[in-house]
Amino acid sequence: MQQLRLQGMYLAYRSQLELPMDHQLEGHDLIAHLLQSEELNRANEKTAY
Repeated sequence: MQQLRLQGMYLAYRSQLELPMDHQLEGHDLIAHLLQSEELNRANEKTAY
């Protein structure tokens, strides 16, 4: 993810891995969360400049 410059997705995935197994998102929910995190990160980067 970092090589593809998907920083928001990378950080969201790392945070998911730190959660206990019974609190981690799975399947479609995890993918949706990662994509939303990447979208939010990109929007935040645009407004930061």
